[in-house]
Amino acid sequence: MQTLRAENHRVFTHIRRWASAAAVLALTLTAGACTMPRIQGRAESEYEPSACEQALYTAMDADETMRSPLPLPMRYDAARTARDSWLDAAVSCPARFGEGVMRAAQSAARADTMAAYFGLTQDDAGWDEAGVTSLDIDRHRSALDDLVDTAAAADAEDTAGFAFEVLAARQVAGATLSQSDRCKAAAQMLASLGQDDARQGVYDPTPLLDHPGRMTDAATGLSAPTTAVVLMDCARSLIAAAHDTRADQTSQTEPTPTDEAWRAYAVQAANHVLQAFRLGYPMIDEALFDAEATTNRNSG
Repeated sequence: MQTLRAENHRVFTHIRRWASAAAVLALTLTAGACTMPRIQGRAESEYEPSACEQALYTAMDADETMRSPLPLPMRYDAARTARDSWLDAAVSCPARFGEGVMRAAQSAARADTMAAYFGLTQDDAGWDEAGVTSLDIDRHRSALDDLVDTAAAADAEDTAGFAFEVLAARQVAGATLSQSDRCKAAAQMLASLGQDDARQGVYDPTPLLDHPGRMTDAATGLSAPTTAVVLMDCARSLIAAAHDTRADQTSQTEPTPTDEAWRAYAVQAANHVLQAFRLGYPMIDEALFDAEATTNRNSG
């Protein structure tokens, strides 16, 4: 009996030690949980990233994959994802419109290069040419009033349309009347959506006549085909005409006329940058983003 009591005593001692250890562990975990950060007072599991955050996370992750040594098909898919996600960031993120537009076009151009390696034509990005000409004047009138200087944007498109008309007449490689028509149609739509019209119709052709094939972009100092410089300059003007007034939205709702018009405007700018890259404009980050930031500062 004495042996049994001693044995039981040892068992109970072990049980008490285990119970004490468990209690200490529980207190430690509870204390740790109390010190974990909270986002706006909510549990982490309840936090819903905004549309801007979702677009940026996806775009940056796709960028990393695109630049990695992974197999080419994976990097090609990542480039297309980055293309669309950066455009979403341009639309959804306040103060990141220019960056989103530029990086969306860069990703699309890189996807072009990868597709060519396979002997393929990159599938339509869904924002390749339509832009603001896809809008309806009755539905979208005044939709961009608080977001864009539509008079300045219309003037930029009209200037580009005139330039392509002159260059096409000179039979410059890459200059087509269809591109001129698209720019002029966009100018007409932007002027119709706003309240002012600053278009001149005819502009000084001297720089184009002096340098029809290739010229130096005054904003960056880069030498590029004149057609590419015209489109890049137009895109920068569209970016500069956009105001940083759009709030970052958390919820996903049905698009309003303002949402539709804002996305179409982003498409318009991104398409010009993409076409400039396709025509031979250098994709140098430092020059592109420094020039875009400078343009925005000068317009403010």
